[in-house]
Amino acid sequence: MRTRPWFRVHSFAGVVTGLLLFIVCWTGTFATVSHEIDWLLTPAVRAEPAASFDPDAAERAALQAQPAGKLLWMAWPLHAGFAVDVVLKTPSSPMWRAYVDPASLQPQGGNTYFNVQRFFRSLHMSLFLKFGIGIYIVGAAGVVLLLSAVTPLVFFKRWWTKFLRFHPRGGARAVTSEAHKLAGLWSLWFVLLIAVTGIWYMAEQLLIDVADAKFIYPPPPAFSGPAEPRLPLATFVQAAQAAAPALDIRTIGRAGNGLVYVNGQAGDLLVRDRATTLFFEPTTARIVEARQAGDQGLAGRWVEAVDLLHFGTLAGLPTKLLWFFFGLALSGLCLTGAYLHAARLAAAGADKARWRAVGPATLATLVLLGWTVQGGLAEARRFGPVVSGHPTFPELPFSVLAFLAGWVAATLGLLALWSFMVSRRGPASLPTSSLPSPRREVATPAQADL
Repeated sequence: MRTRPWFRVHSFAGVVTGLLLFIVCWTGTFATVSHEIDWLLTPAVRAEPAASFDPDAAERAALQAQPAGKLLWMAWPLHAGFAVDVVLKTPSSPMWRAYVDPASLQPQGGNTYFNVQRFFRSLHMSLFLKFGIGIYIVGAAGVVLLLSAVTPLVFFKRWWTKFLRFHPRGGARAVTSEAHKLAGLWSLWFVLLIAVTGIWYMAEQLLIDVADAKFIYPPPPAFSGPAEPRLPLATFVQAAQAAAPALDIRTIGRAGNGLVYVNGQAGDLLVRDRATTLFFEPTTARIVEARQAGDQGLAGRWVEAVDLLHFGTLAGLPTKLLWFFFGLALSGLCLTGAYLHAARLAAAGADKARWRAVGPATLATLVLLGWTVQGGLAEARRFGPVVSGHPTFPELPFSVLAFLAGWVAATLGLLALWSFMVSRRGPASLPTSSLPSPRREVATPAQADL
């Protein structure tokens, strides 16, 4: 089998779409641990661990700062040492977060719903673009990622024997090439997983737009009864535990039609918390519907598993940190691939090795980034206080602002580095003493971008 065309497909996909691919991978890496970053940056998120807590006392504590607020939902501490997360709708804000210590049940402060977690999740999911456009663009990057992962399996001969090989011969180019191949091999499972789940998000959006597939985001059961006066939250917690003794409650909240829902984990494999949800009449605590993960079909179980697989939440913090590490490696593959491409230009001559699509693709990505900035500002205002009928920017803690500003600056620096590497011209742009001839590069898979 001729391997050169596969190598060219791999290199073309990585370079022409590499800037967008790097952005998607880089933002997803930080989205994986965004909750934990908020914990580090925001003192109010940190709290004393508690085996259990009174949800009604937590609600009262949250309402101390927002007496006119209405409960949207309450999330149990994500990890030991996290506060209870109470989300309220207030007269001045559609979503307001209040943090309550589960041990002392004292309020620890509150802030806008727009935090580090929301920033990275929205940026990675849709690039802050409306109408599902961003989801399609990110999903298309997943297709490119899958192509970049599969093609080396064809042109990189006996790749399954190279997991422990690292024998750089020459200068920086050779070291980078070996590191690129080794990182690609060890992260192959991760790249395939991220690519497939990323493509699914695009397919999911298409199903929603075209077929209105309710199995993806099932609406709450129909309800037309009175929504007030709502019973104490503890009543619904007790009713849920009585109906599903194995349920480890993670969230309690109000559906849009007034029903109270309780969800969590009930021992099922690879499902989101919402897969097991009980809906209650708010004034009687009568169960209206009980959704169990075990009752869902194959399609439903896949929908509930995708987030866990994509963001590494399937086993808590250890797997999230593992996903973060491999996410950094995947982002690094985008950068090292650009460097190796520049090295080939230096060896073969820019006119011979350059693809004319690189410039327009890079320009299109930069235009897209400008659109993303505009969308990000609109996203922030959407969660900010409403003043005189107009949404305003939320007030964020200085630590959060400093982190986001530093991350944006570092990202822009990496994007500039990527653009500089792929735009270098001429055989003299890089030293050629450690570079193979173009003919040898094609014949030897070790010189290829893996």
